[in-house]
Amino acid sequence: GTMKNSAGVHQWNPHNLLASSEDFSSSDWTKSDTTVTSNAAMAPDGTLTADKISHTSTSGQIEQTAGSLTAGAAYKAGFVAEYIDHQWVRWFFDTGKTVWFDIQNKVVGTDNSDGAGIIDLGNGRVYCYADWTTTDTSGRLFLSLTDGNASGTRSTTTSAYIWGAHLYRNDQGG
Repeated sequence: GTMKNSAGVHQWNPHNLLASSEDFSSSDWTKSDTTVTSNAAMAPDGTLTADKISHTSTSGQIEQTAGSLTAGAAYKAGFVAEYIDHQWVRWFFDTGKTVWFDIQNKVVGTDNSDGAGIIDLGNGRVYCYADWTTTDTSGRLFLSLTDGNASGTRSTTTSAYIWGAHLYRNDQGG
């Protein structure tokens, strides 16, 4: 739904179209050749809910399908990451939009989304996000630990902490 903010501007109510956004071990997330260690580190909100993600093969990834999207609408998808011993995270959508984030050096790598960014949250954590316009009424988001910028090869010997994945419609703020 929508609301008027404190300035009287019409915008979307706060919402997240992803289920189990702070629990990657949940069955809402499909894990391919990936190990998730639940509640392995402190999250930015001070709770012990950040998950450790590690791939067990070079095809490892986690994904979730979000339904109830509006074709042609603008969306923002993001997550919080913390470097353990893995540098590059690939965030991609079934629309072909892909962004690589260097979570160690806190920079966006190759980006073919509709706009991406990385924000330093302090304490080694970064907020990584990307915008895209969907072409369908559902969409899949994928996350993988890759060997480098613009690489599709997954790493199998390193890990990163991930927390707070979200997807929301952002064509009216909110």
